[in-house]
Amino acid sequence: MSTLEIRGLKVSVDTENGPVEILKGVDLTIKSGETHAIMGPNGSGKSTLAYSIAGHPKYQITGGTVTLDGVDFGEVKSAMAALSMDPSFAERNVNEGFSGGEKKRHEIMQLELLKPKIAILDETDSGLDVDALRIVSEGVVRAKADNDLGVLLITHYTRILRYIKPDFVHVFADGRIVEEGGPELAEKLEANGYAEYVSK
Repeated sequence: MSTLEIRGLKVSVDTENGPVEILKGVDLTIKSGETHAIMGPNGSGKSTLAYSIAGHPKYQITGGTVTLDGVDFGEVKSAMAALSMDPSFAERNVNEGFSGGEKKRHEIMQLELLKPKIAILDETDSGLDVDALRIVSEGVVRAKADNDLGVLLITHYTRILRYIKPDFVHVFADGRIVEEGGPELAEKLEANGYAEYVSK
């Protein structure tokens, strides 16, 4: 049983006008076998969450913690330093040269082969046609069943949730989780959109 724990996460990005805070205190716990969907409008900070957990150098963690089974994610950078690896390697694209659909299929193949404890899938449904979406989703469901995988699924749309059923749905707006619920919350978002959260 593994646990990804995000506590009070604050993240900024440098701009021409100085640092801008994108994440404003995110709390989220994902355990083995659970599927969490993060939904929200463009610019709400969903992808920033994925990038900052992955250690992308563009995103500066200014507060809070991210731990996997009690181990702080900041240890990735210290491990790279100990091996004299160029930090820019953390930015290198793994699946360079593939089309969108090929890239997504390859990522899911890696998921099934590498058997991670937790998978963070950022807009996996983006750019996929109906057949590719089904194939990719089936791969995620298979990996989850085979490896008791915990899944953090970031998406704009509910269509992928027809294939990958979430246990929990979190609504992101203005860098925070503003509402949480079960699969019924995704249905509410499908019917009503994000307007009520954007105006908050």
